[in-house]
Amino acid sequence: MTELVGLMRFNPETDVLIFAGDLVDRGPMSSGVVGWVANACTSWPNNVFCVRGNHDERYPRYATHHARKLANPKYKIPMHLGGEKLEVFHSLSAAHLQFLASLPPWMKVEANGETWVVVHAGLEPGKPLEEQDPNKICHIRYVDPRTLKSKGLTEDFQKPEETVYW
Repeated sequence: MTELVGLMRFNPETDVLIFAGDLVDRGPMSSGVVGWVANACTSWPNNVFCVRGNHDERYPRYATHHARKLANPKYKIPMHLGGEKLEVFHSLSAAHLQFLASLPPWMKVEANGETWVVVHAGLEPGKPLEEQDPNKICHIRYVDPRTLKSKGLTEDFQKPEETVYW
């Protein structure tokens, strides 16, 4: 990622860099990406921004359940991380998890004289920004064009009938 930012010739004094979530699970160095973005957001708070993606919210949530399990061995974690995702979880430090948990689901950013709204997945049609469901902002994929209601994947991970990709 640092190579990509270098190729863009990002200048933190004049440019704006926006990360629209999913800092994790998108390559072999999730912890390095989270660390770099967290540092950049702290170092250049007026020029580097990040919102939470659906993959980003998974790990702090799992950490909460994992802590409960450590405190009470009978506690059943209601979500599953297996294989590579469990490796990613163990690669993230407490500071990484805290940073991911702190990311907002949406934000307004001033850039090039305009106000931009940044979200990871999408917004529900017809709802003011302040009334949007933060979970849906990170997960929305499909909308019923007749009712404008958002829909998730079916139980067998298929596109719901009579919806459009949002």
